[in-house]
Amino acid sequence: MRKGLKEFKNKWGERKLEDNWRRSNKKSLSNFDDPKDPKVLDIVSESQIAQITDQDLEVIFAAVPYSQEAKKISHEKIAKALYNLGILYKEKVQNLPKSIESYETLITRFPSSSYEPEALFQLYSIHSEMNNASKAKSYLDLLLQKYPQSPYALAITDGEFASRRLKDQNKDAIAYDSAYTEFSNREYAKAYEIGTRLFSAMPKSHNLLPRVSLLNALCIGKLKGEAEYLTALKDLIAKYPNTDEQKRAREIMRLLGQRTSGSNTSVAGTTPASKFRLDPNDQHFVLAVIKDKDLSLNNAKAKISDFNSTYHQLANYQLSNMFLGKADDRISIVVIRRFSSKADAMKYYEGAINQKAVFMSDKPGAFELFAIGQNNYRVMVEQESVDLYRDFFLESYLNE
Repeated sequence: MRKGLKEFKNKWGERKLEDNWRRSNKKSLSNFDDPKDPKVLDIVSESQIAQITDQDLEVIFAAVPYSQEAKKISHEKIAKALYNLGILYKEKVQNLPKSIESYETLITRFPSSSYEPEALFQLYSIHSEMNNASKAKSYLDLLLQKYPQSPYALAITDGEFASRRLKDQNKDAIAYDSAYTEFSNREYAKAYEIGTRLFSAMPKSHNLLPRVSLLNALCIGKLKGEAEYLTALKDLIAKYPNTDEQKRAREIMRLLGQRTSGSNTSVAGTTPASKFRLDPNDQHFVLAVIKDKDLSLNNAKAKISDFNSTYHQLANYQLSNMFLGKADDRISIVVIRRFSSKADAMKYYEGAINQKAVFMSDKPGAFELFAIGQNNYRVMVEQESVDLYRDFFLESYLNE
């Protein structure tokens, strides 16, 4: 250590312990921590600063909403995000104070959004759950004052509202099933008539609307042609974001885009006969496509396993699972194998359809079931979609 100190003094002499001790002109250094120091401001001269053009400004501010309509759309998106955040905190994280904070921010910032009635209802429900009677009453009074005829207000004040609403929903579900049955039987005009009548009668908040809209679009494709089919699909995509029906409509449009769209002929003429081949003697699988988000893959496999044990104890069917699609719209499928022929697979299919509750679920739209030949299965996996095969199945298996 002494040797190092001696060498330092021989080279640098006696030096005071301070910053920048090697510099002869310490005053030339600015305080870079002080943004008001003029030397900091002058580091880059004006000639070095690139000039921002009007075109640059237009690009920078292109996404900023200026018109009243654009602002309204932007506000509605933020309100929806706050509403979904409130649901997330309440149901997934179970953090009620944070859920309250999200809903209160929503009704404070966007008092006229379409999400306000339900936000007020949620605030009433949460405060009631937390035994905050005065707070719950204040939000209930506000809900009844601003939205007395909303379903959220009626659910509280009208004792028979819930039962009437459930009855109407059951009636709508039956009507939808009727329309889908007509579509499956190739009675496209009848299906479209039922579907359009049902669509017009249902409130805009009905959870069946996206499904009815998709069925109507499929009927349009069969009856009117590709141009109107695409228009109906685009309308569905715009109206029902983040739904399974929107994802399927996008997938159908992508698949249609792979084919040459020439004349305005019916889409029924572009069915996937060129992609799939019916071979009744080919080994077959049965696919159970899970549609209900509340139904887990493991629970579905357990139900099917119990069904097989009850009704097909000697068959020794094997279960496996697969996934199709991208991460955002990936669908889960239970594969039941193997069947010696189309007839063997369809016998199983019919038994499962007749025993939906035992097989998986009797909830409308909870799952779809297909029989598929081994070769067609490979084609479907390559396409990463069941949409084209669905049409093939309806035409080649259910409408003989």
